[in-house]
Amino acid sequence: MEDMLGTSGSDHRRISARTGRLGALTVAGVVTGVTLVAGAPAANATQEHARTVASAAALESVGAHHHKHRHRWGHRVGQGVLDRNDTMYVWESPADIEAGTISADYEPATLIGFASRHRLSSIMVATPWALQDGVWTNTRAWLDEVVERAHEAGIEVFALGGDNTWAAHPELAVQWMQDLTASGIPFDGVNYDVEPWVLPEWTTDRETVKTQLVTMVEQVAAVANRPAVHIDVPWWLASETYQGATNLAAALFAHADGGTVITFVDHALGADGIVALSKPALAAAAEHGLRVPIAVEVSDDIGPEWSFSDDGSRAMRIELAKVRFALAADPAFDGIAVEKYVAWRHLGR
Repeated sequence: MEDMLGTSGSDHRRISARTGRLGALTVAGVVTGVTLVAGAPAANATQEHARTVASAAALESVGAHHHKHRHRWGHRVGQGVLDRNDTMYVWESPADIEAGTISADYEPATLIGFASRHRLSSIMVATPWALQDGVWTNTRAWLDEVVERAHEAGIEVFALGGDNTWAAHPELAVQWMQDLTASGIPFDGVNYDVEPWVLPEWTTDRETVKTQLVTMVEQVAAVANRPAVHIDVPWWLASETYQGATNLAAALFAHADGGTVITFVDHALGADGIVALSKPALAAAAEHGLRVPIAVEVSDDIGPEWSFSDDGSRAMRIELAKVRFALAADPAFDGIAVEKYVAWRHLGR
């Protein structure tokens, strides 16, 4: 079976995702002998497009033989770029689980079956506050089964959580992680999705908010006997300076074991494509010896111009194949993260 990843929030810095879709193709670097030339005629661009996708598929085919169960994202630069390490965000509603009204898409066997068919190495699963207190009885049972089935399939599970106020209150971020540890559910790590740039303070006192966010990650990482700590990093944080010496993306990766570069764009190439936008943040990860995936959006929550929601699975496969091919030699690139599971499951052709 073909998967949708290329084999056989609000973002105040978003730019147009529609320019140059059918124009000449440009890749920063030459990979396996295929050169894409800027300014090529349309017919030649079409031929190069086909060569790019074919080469990407061949690259993925080789990579499939190297796919194996190992710690997601937290591994360091230097391991083979052909190893496949894709993941997805699972934003289920604990309230719906408790009420018994959760969609059949979230049946553990269905969820893990989907992840297995798409050869994911991990999934990120939304996990509520105070899981160990006995409040979330049905959610706890659901998480137990999801983690058990995932591990049986060789898939790691990261607890997914965060609140945009946690940057200013890092003790809450620490408490959430400690509660997960106390629950006894054998998560393979935690992934923080904290977005203080949507708060008014980002405009009125940005430097303080930046420091708060870095301090939050630093304090979480300093906890003894903790799981692996990962952080979502939007691509444009690499253009935000931090204390005059580095950029915010690099400052966050400096304290994390891994993370994800968030690049919600629906095409791979060009100045406003996934590859070009993600590269500075990937460089920030490489600076600290990390390999990380790039996240793309498939739901219509943020508008079709920023997601694959209106493009369909075939277009998504083609664009992500180009991303893999263009970044195959990048020391920090480590696969694709898809947000969100249910939207991906029901994405049309």
